Amino acid sequence: MSLKHSYFLALTLLLLGACRESPKSETQIQEVLPLNTVWLAEINDWEEVIAKKSNSRVLDLLSQFESLKNFNSHWHNAAELSNRDSLQDLMSSSHVYLAEILSGADRYNWLLILLNDEASAERLFQNFQKADGLQSLEYSGEKIYQLKLNEKQDLFLHHSNDLYLISGDRIALEAAIRQKNSPTQVAENDRLRQIRESRNPRSPLNVYLNLKSWPDYLGTIGKLKAQFLADMGDWLLLDLDAEKHDLIATGLLNHPETEAYFPQALASLRSDQIQAQKLIPVNLARWVHMSIGNIGQYQRAFEAQLEKAGSLKDHQEIIAKLPANVSSQLAGIIDSEMGTFQAGRAQNQAYEFAYFNFRDAELAEKTLETLSDSNFIEGYRGHVIRKLSPMNLLPRLYGSVFEAFHQPYYLIHKDYVLLGNQLAALKVVLNDILDSKTLDRSDSYLNLSNQLPGKAQVQVVYGIPEWLPNQKEVLNKDLSEELESLQDSLQNLRWAIVQLKADKDRSFVSAMIREEQAIQEKIVRQWSVQLEGQPSGAPQFLRNHNNQKLDIAIQDEDHRLYLISRKGEVYWTKDLDGPIIGDIRQIDIYRNNKLQMVFNTTNQLWVVDRLGRNVEGFPVKLKAESTAPVGVFNYDQARNYRLVVPCGPMLYNYDVEGKAVKGWQFKKAASDIVSEPQFFSVAGKDIIVCLTADGKLYQLNRRGEERFKVEEKIEELKTSFYLKAGESLKKSELIAGSNSGKMYVINPEGKVDALYLDRSHPASHLIYFEGRYIFSDGAQLFVKDDRMPFEASLEDDISVKPKAMILNNRFYTAAFSAGAEEIRLFNEEGNLVDGFPVFAQGPFDMGSLNRDKSLNIVTYSNDGTLICYRLR
Repeated sequence: MSLKHSYFLALTLLLLGACRESPKSETQIQEVLPLNTVWLAEINDWEEVIAKKSNSRVLDLLSQFESLKNFNSHWHNAAELSNRDSLQDLMSSSHVYLAEILSGADRYNWLLILLNDEASAERLFQNFQKADGLQSLEYSGEKIYQLKLNEKQDLFLHHSNDLYLISGDRIALEAAIRQKNSPTQVAENDRLRQIRESRNPRSPLNVYLNLKSWPDYLGTIGKLKAQFLADMGDWLLLDLDAEKHDLIATGLLNHPETEAYFPQALASLRSDQIQAQKLIPVNLARWVHMSIGNIGQYQRAFEAQLEKAGSLKDHQEIIAKLPANVSSQLAGIIDSEMGTFQAGRAQNQAYEFAYFNFRDAELAEKTLETLSDSNFIEGYRGHVIRKLSPMNLLPRLYGSVFEAFHQPYYLIHKDYVLLGNQLAALKVVLNDILDSKTLDRSDSYLNLSNQLPGKAQVQVVYGIPEWLPNQKEVLNKDLSEELESLQDSLQNLRWAIVQLKADKDRSFVSAMIREEQAIQEKIVRQWSVQLEGQPSGAPQFLRNHNNQKLDIAIQDEDHRLYLISRKGEVYWTKDLDGPIIGDIRQIDIYRNNKLQMVFNTTNQLWVVDRLGRNVEGFPVKLKAESTAPVGVFNYDQARNYRLVVPCGPMLYNYDVEGKAVKGWQFKKAASDIVSEPQFFSVAGKDIIVCLTADGKLYQLNRRGEERFKVEEKIEELKTSFYLKAGESLKKSELIAGSNSGKMYVINPEGKVDALYLDRSHPASHLIYFEGRYIFSDGAQLFVKDDRMPFEASLEDDISVKPKAMILNNRFYTAAFSAGAEEIRLFNEEGNLVDGFPVFAQGPFDMGSLNRDKSLNIVTYSNDGTLICYRLR
């Protein structure tokens, strides 16, 4: 159900009143309800409805939508201009129904229907008619009253006998009057009458959906595919109830045997407990599961339903285009479960997957191999991936639920075949399965599913936080923008689930929407994107000056640079002359708070704007091959930048116009400079630090002259330095790792100390962060500080320097192991964060892409898939 059109669940709750004795009425709702009704809500208990609304977190979150606010405003204005008590008394003493009516081309409006034959009710309505500005109109010999609320809003009213009609639209009122006077009124709404007899009057609220009208209804808010709703039945009855965290619905779907509806194909099939949740990632957006009992039985029932609908011949002609006997081949291997799901996305497009289970693994493998493209086969994490050769095999055989799958890739995992349209996305889902990030390991999902009967032929699940972003591309502009503005506040709408157990002419329906606080320290895969080549180096987070969020830069083995949004959208790619050396830095050349990227390759110094264009004067061809990353200095934070590039034994200093800086006095070193020049400042004094291949440590002033000298050469020093600031520069210390595993502590004036942070564990990789020494030895990770030291381990050797950050006033550190193909994240207590390790075949960067309370890790796999994980 779309978000906008779920609002009827809350509209009735906005009306205030008190419960009274059940009023008497001779008119039945089906006698006056217009045939172009989309949905109807019947309120049974005012007091309970009001209490449920005030206590329901789900309804509270849904009430943020503008459509709800508009209705509330409409009703509030009506009460202000009339006698509020009279209007409320009229409603609270009546049978109350609220409906949504087609009132013109792609126009829908609400209609309030009150049934009450008490004389007091008529007097109350007459009292309401005394409001200032009321106009009397006529339609088909009956009176309609128009009340002007303001420049944009009118209220229309009608009363005859025990019927009271109120709407914000005249056409909606006229449709009800026409239906009331129709000689065939009972026959026209007989289906509604029949299903209404099955309602639970003890439920606070009954809702009836006219499914035939829903494809057009949903079409008014975007490019939504909703024809399947009309194929399910004619009317759906839902008895609604609300608890603090759940909106609960049970009811009946009406699909008479005299007509063709899809549930009829399921009615004779066995429904078992669902097993496929072990395939479905926890970050699912939508999951449609079918328990089919027996594939042969399902196919026969499906074809019988098509024959009843008059479309069997068309279906058979489509099947005839497939390879001979393919239907019987698949029927020989598929067992009792099949379905589709969405998980992950790139550029606001959801990745689609399908699955079915099988009886015999060897037979399934051989059968599918005969249907595969012989030109494609690939291995991944112990699985063989192939590609189906026949076009549209699944949708032609098994219907529109598989319409997204034209020529999918597939793999076999245990007793399931898993299919996906994108190769990279299929691998990412396999990573989730192998790393146990699936619904069968999710307490949140299991708790939800256990609230419903379980045995059903159809189950549809929405992971709402992942599903909502996928709707932006299909909704109209206004609703898409509203959804964007509400996305953060709707994150706690965690799940929606619907189960259907089919019978011959009616199906039993159970449904629930659950509000749930986001689970802390729970990692999910947020998106993945396929690069044009295999990634090289590490992803890097960069600030986006337009939205103050973070973007991701990554280069591939063909030296192509990518800038990618926090949502996985590729902004641009740019071909470079070689691999980037070191990290990308950002500067504000024009001092207008717009940032540019600075980096160097072996032969050139580059400055690129955020659109991927070269800044004037760049790239600069270097005088010799670069031997280390460019150092970027922002002296005194005045945005007077210097770009210092090591080229062999020389340091070349450039300004932001790409010109050599005058007055730079650096003298040629005895050997190549192998570290990025780093600028440190303490109490107004500063130094530029860099290291040569023979172990000489330079400490330079702004002119490139040696400010302090360290006489000792330390050849084993590694090339990154950290400053442990003291009261002054002279009392500060430079910290660096070494090839021997010792940590060197260097005073600018020349004193050098070397020590092991742990004598039993020399430091292979070392960083100094916020007073903490973080280092690795083989597969072990150590954090040394005065507050909460700890040690942890990965499955194999740590491959690169760990990373650390502070988020929500909590310390986190993470490490990557290429041998184990994993990243592990630890919190400040040294505990492995829930959901880790995550799969990775390359280095990573971490931070908060949205600059909020969520932590993101971006890494990649060797096939060119960039993967973004989110810790929420």
